[in-house]
Amino acid sequence: MVDRGKGNMEIQANDSPNQKQLVADGQKKANTMLKHQAELSALTDCLSQLGHQFNSFAYRVVHGALNHPDNYLPQAVLKPARLNSTPHLCCSLWGLSMFETRDQLARRMKKNVKNSPNFLKLVGDHYVCLSLKSSHGLRTPSSKHGHFDFYPYTDCDVNSAVIEHAPLTL
Repeated sequence: MVDRGKGNMEIQANDSPNQKQLVADGQKKANTMLKHQAELSALTDCLSQLGHQFNSFAYRVVHGALNHPDNYLPQAVLKPARLNSTPHLCCSLWGLSMFETRDQLARRMKKNVKNSPNFLKLVGDHYVCLSLKSSHGLRTPSSKHGHFDFYPYTDCDVNSAVIEHAPLTL
């Protein structure tokens, strides 16, 4: 995929069928743009990583208050210094970190808390289960640990996709 600005994505010969369908679906939606589109477009090959199919559910760590302003902000906004300290992760820092299952999320959070005991105070001690679809945004493929990055469209209200919100048990 090639970003032609203002959310217009051009299909390339080497794009996967999933990417081609997501571009087609996105172009049906008038003025569809990703949040932080300008920043993502400036990164080499960032948008070419997007286009994986959504599964049934996605899990994310959030604060206890479902309307907390930091719940759906990417690390690049919350901690902009990370853009300079980890340039190889720049694309990922503009996405929202998600997991395929609650168990995968819990395993990662246990690891993060072990390395940084105050981690849950920063990111939240609850989780949400989301029912995300291609109409909400784009995503990367999952890692072997079930992690993927979600890039919402500008008109996406992520809270509208919440189907469960509960304390995180580790």
